[in-house]
Amino acid sequence: MPTEPNLGEALAALKSYPLLDAIRQRRSRRFSLGARLTGSGLGYQSKSPPHPLSETEEALLVFAAAGINGFCLSELPMDGGGEPESGGGNVMAALTGRTIASADAIHATTLIVINDEATWMIKRPQDFAAGEIAELAGLAAAGQMNEVYRRSRIKIRDGRTTVARQVPTLFPFNKWSTNLPGTTYFLPVGDLTAMYINVLLSSFDEEVNLYIADERN
Repeated sequence: MPTEPNLGEALAALKSYPLLDAIRQRRSRRFSLGARLTGSGLGYQSKSPPHPLSETEEALLVFAAAGINGFCLSELPMDGGGEPESGGGNVMAALTGRTIASADAIHATTLIVINDEATWMIKRPQDFAAGEIAELAGLAAAGQMNEVYRRSRIKIRDGRTTVARQVPTLFPFNKWSTNLPGTTYFLPVGDLTAMYINVLLSSFDEEVNLYIADERN
């Protein structure tokens, strides 16, 4: 890892950045130090060597992408209360909130982080013991982002994992900037099993009453 910046100063700079500016100026600024883009017109060679992210920078990005930030309300009515087709308490749901949206808070997305040092898996809320959730949210609220990052990751292997550099894993036009030395590669992996089960539970319940008819047999 490169020289670590002061966490307090990094958080202060992050907090002072205006939200509207972040929204208005959001761009995919992904030309990293040491990168090389070939081709006429837009071709460019960085004049600097590759420079990896610090642990603090990675910690903040991972928290933005998959951080645990407390508990959610899970405000699903158990019955309609007299209003037709308004019940919804028959699906699988969870009570842990994350910095990213998840239908029914089931949080089926795992984040893989690949850098020069190692390949890491970021744990989902259900991968923690129940008592750890409040502690993690408290650490995040206190600005202890590096500690949150360390507690949330599991090392899969030492060094950078090689990802297949061809379709369908990687499109040709992204090869120049993806998973190169000095970069951090964030790879989300989704498990749709629980989501499909919830679709079935909510589609064939007493409120929606969908049914399948085979009109050919």
